[in-house]
Amino acid sequence: MTEKTTKPPKPYTYHSLLAAMNNIHLHVKNAEIRAKLKEVQGIGTEATQEAVISTLFNRGYINKKNKQIFPTNLGKLLIGMLLEGKGSALVRPDMTALWERRMSEIQDGSTSLDDFTSEIAGMVMEIISSKLNIPADILGTKGM
Repeated sequence: MTEKTTKPPKPYTYHSLLAAMNNIHLHVKNAEIRAKLKEVQGIGTEATQEAVISTLFNRGYINKKNKQIFPTNLGKLLIGMLLEGKGSALVRPDMTALWERRMSEIQDGSTSLDDFTSEIAGMVMEIISSKLNIPADILGTKGM
């Protein structure tokens, strides 16, 4: 056996981050979800990807040094919070595929937009209430 040291992945550049967003299916184990993400060609459109990246810079979650993009301490804190408990669903690419499937169901009439948005609102309120330790009845989400 040869003893080696693991190296962290290279930091993203703007272009490698866009490539990762477009090829997110490569990072998903579930075959059905991987196929859906490949079908929709990644996470978001080119315009929304650029808006998301700009928002991350503007809100101080990421910084650029030379051409490399790094998370700030605030960005690391946010990801750490989201990785805990129910919020972890929001940071997995699987959620995009599941939402794409639900949007297809809306398009074919097997579910309604109201049902979909209610589910998302309920999930977001549940995550917020669990992170802030606010009882669901105070947020008005009891029974969602």
